[in-house]
Amino acid sequence: MRALAKAREAVLAGNVEEAAAEARRAASARPDHPEPQQFLAELVLAQGMNDAARRAEGERAATRALAAEPEAAILHYTRALYHRAAGENAAAYRELFAAHRLYPQKPLYQSTSIPAGEKRP
Repeated sequence: MRALAKAREAVLAGNVEEAAAEARRAASARPDHPEPQQFLAELVLAQGMNDAARRAEGERAATRALAAEPEAAILHYTRALYHRAAGENAAAYRELFAAHRLYPQKPLYQSTSIPAGEKRP
């Protein structure tokens, strides 16, 4: 996962475009691994939600990450954020509830709604 390490370094250096390119490279090298997909999905949530193409890419990455590891609460939460951004409130609630079922102790997953614009800490 050298490309993913490079993506993380690029984010720390403030180079979002390089980070996205490296995350894409990591995702294509290991399409069955959720981590590079999740990284890309979170990167878009943090930096690219105003760009329709980038948002669609992030949503697809979030969906692939969740398909690769459906028992990860954070992946359900990330997918919920994309549903919420698209105005799909029922789908967002279902994903948030799935995250809560998987990790009921985490306060982030105990809410019954996701405020617009909320990002994962």
